[in-house]
Amino acid sequence: MANGCLPRVSVLMVTYNHADYLIQAVESVLSQEGGIPFEIVLADDCSTDGTQEIVATYNRKYPLIVRSIVRERNIGFQRNFIDALKHCRGEYVATLDGDDYWLRVDKMEKQTAMLDRNPDHTLCFGRSLEFYEGRDIPPRVSPILGATEFTLEHLLRWDFIPACTAMFRFVPQFEFPLWAADLPMTDWVLWVLLAERGNILHMPTVLGAYRKHAKGVWTSKSVNKQIEADETFYQVMRGYLPHDYAEVIDQGLARLQKRRMRLIGPGL
Repeated sequence: MANGCLPRVSVLMVTYNHADYLIQAVESVLSQEGGIPFEIVLADDCSTDGTQEIVATYNRKYPLIVRSIVRERNIGFQRNFIDALKHCRGEYVATLDGDDYWLRVDKMEKQTAMLDRNPDHTLCFGRSLEFYEGRDIPPRVSPILGATEFTLEHLLRWDFIPACTAMFRFVPQFEFPLWAADLPMTDWVLWVLLAERGNILHMPTVLGAYRKHAKGVWTSKSVNKQIEADETFYQVMRGYLPHDYAEVIDQGLARLQKRRMRLIGPGL
């Protein structure tokens, strides 16, 4: 990116103790082809495992591309993400956590072209390759969806957007509501806020790799904690969104209750 040239795409990358993974994540962005001007907003949440040194190295090597934010204290994934978004300068923002990576060198080119062609849509996403680190579970591609366009109502049924494949249209005045920082998840909230402004496009192509491991923000939670987090999300959405969405929110809560009962088991 030439000096003084604003990026078309900001790659928002939040990281915490990702020393084993961060190089692969950053290199998957730096290897992008197509000539799209981009920046990497690399926000480290006071890591203690050497991640900060990796961030500093990339900042020194690519000072016009890698813009680093290093926290002096740990503020948590949600607040780190929300604050880092404020530093993005691109027309579009692509999300990529520091322990995931992109699989296609034309990802940025394809998604910017799709959003350029569809100015009334706010976000596009693709499929991810999910794999479990350290477990004998075969990788899988997700989500497998037949449709190419989705609405806010679809998104309230379940969070089907892999964050490592998402790119959205960004406006500088965009702000998270104050309550967002207290929710257990950030990306699902962001997708909802974007879906309020326009529909979502799906590319049926595997674009990124989603690494599931014991230290992951979501995968480290127990199933019960994941259910509680989703229930909290729905309760907040009930108060935030118009009454038109009450039915789909109630259906989501009912599905979570059934899932909890299956965990408890019969006769208990």
